[in-house]
Amino acid sequence: MKQIRKNKKIAYIYISIALCFFILSAYFYIQKKSVPIQNSTQNIEVNNSSTQIQKDISSEEKITIYKKAEIKIGDQVFLISFSENQTLYDVMKVLESEQKISFEGKEYPALGFFVTSIGGLENGDGKYLFYYINGVEASTGVSSYRLKEGDSIEWKLK
Repeated sequence: MKQIRKNKKIAYIYISIALCFFILSAYFYIQKKSVPIQNSTQNIEVNNSSTQIQKDISSEEKITIYKKAEIKIGDQVFLISFSENQTLYDVMKVLESEQKISFEGKEYPALGFFVTSIGGLENGDGKYLFYYINGVEASTGVSSYRLKEGDSIEWKLK
């Protein structure tokens, strides 16, 4: 009987050592896998959504969520991606730098930047350039309007 108890104790000791070894191995394996990679970018697609996520992996993780909208100028439609708090003006400057559009305008201190010509549409002959947000005439300049997911921006002469 004593021999059986002694064998059980030895078995428990071996099992405990094996269990500790397994837990420590798993811990170090997980730690090794979770070490951040410096200066790399990972794109993640989100199904059933027009949102795109870009994840910059570094010592401190940063996640940028890109939202989608569209800009209509005459018969041209531009599908755009933008991040949180970007203004319509910010996105228009990007499109201009990519030589997709050209525009001119004037900055008004209290109201923001107002466009006077864009993509062949220009103030003149008693008509003025207006932009509409989801079918509603905007009341502020493009530098003051912060884009929202799914916005439809349309430029019209009126």
